[in-house]
Amino acid sequence: MKKLIFILSMIVSMLSACNGVDTPQPPVSGETDSVTKTRSEENGNILTFASEHDFEVALANIASLESTEDKLMSVKEKFPNFISIQEIYGNALAEAENLEEDEASYLNFKERYSSLYFPMIAEDAGFYIPMSNLNTAFLMNEKCEVRIGNTIKSMKDIVDYSQLVELGRAYYSNPLNTTADSYTEFNFDGPKSNIPPTYEAGWRYNNDRDRMINLKMDRQVVKYLELPTYTVCESRLHIEISFRKKTWLGWVNYSSNTNIAGKFEYPNSVWAYELDKSNSGNSSHDIWFTIPIEVQPTSGASDLQGAYRAIFPKITATNLKIIYRGFADPISYNVSIGGATCIMRVAGAIIPSL
Repeated sequence: MKKLIFILSMIVSMLSACNGVDTPQPPVSGETDSVTKTRSEENGNILTFASEHDFEVALANIASLESTEDKLMSVKEKFPNFISIQEIYGNALAEAENLEEDEASYLNFKERYSSLYFPMIAEDAGFYIPMSNLNTAFLMNEKCEVRIGNTIKSMKDIVDYSQLVELGRAYYSNPLNTTADSYTEFNFDGPKSNIPPTYEAGWRYNNDRDRMINLKMDRQVVKYLELPTYTVCESRLHIEISFRKKTWLGWVNYSSNTNIAGKFEYPNSVWAYELDKSNSGNSSHDIWFTIPIEVQPTSGASDLQGAYRAIFPKITATNLKIIYRGFADPISYNVSIGGATCIMRVAGAIIPSL
């Protein structure tokens, strides 16, 4: 059975050239005539969109940008007077780094940033945006509200700490399945599926035990362009670096700098990826990069219209290093994430390997 390699970037170029179909590029919010400028309201500043469609276009534009800084800049360029809940959160993170270690300072801080969620669970003295979709937070005011047509909608949906745990944003976390040498079977039900298993290193402390860091990794397969005869998917690795600062009250999330560097490999394969990425801003720092998958016909099918078995090989990264401002020395990790496999239709989206 001939092995095939799924290569996203080549496919996108091929489809655009052969089919005359461009990869959708949503316009920046404010570039459509139906999106109006921010205006003052009695209940605070609020963005106004003429329709649900216009709001979704603006949201898609935010989601297409990589960094928090780029997303904030995109909103500020169109709405310079608007202050989003995301901007408020960023200000709080920056201020938290130099917060005085006493109750009065903390209570004053909490009152000034009362639009954020302060769960106060055990040692988690952190604060969070009370929304599950953080891209939406760039378009919401301090009340997590937006005006669509004549209706003011609230997008605030985080009301319980367990929701933060489920999203992987809390100090405490659910146990995660780590490395396995066997292949895990999963269902690809689109448009996005998480690929098991996941990896979590666990919290590590600096020598003074006043800073700590955690490293998580998972994979996803995303269906992002579907045509009558083509389905284009992307498989990618997600790296999440979380960090916390110790205060007199407990551990808080804040803004800091990280750099992660190392080599990711598929054992017994020529594929490798050299990563060297710096980030600044609030915890967590997220990194994505595309990884190839191996594809085989399920029953000897020679055409590209049948079902195929997608194989996500075991991925390793030895001597991966993170430089974090809260630690005097680089932090080393040896990562190994077990393989996975699923059945999927990828008609026209397969390139033979060399």
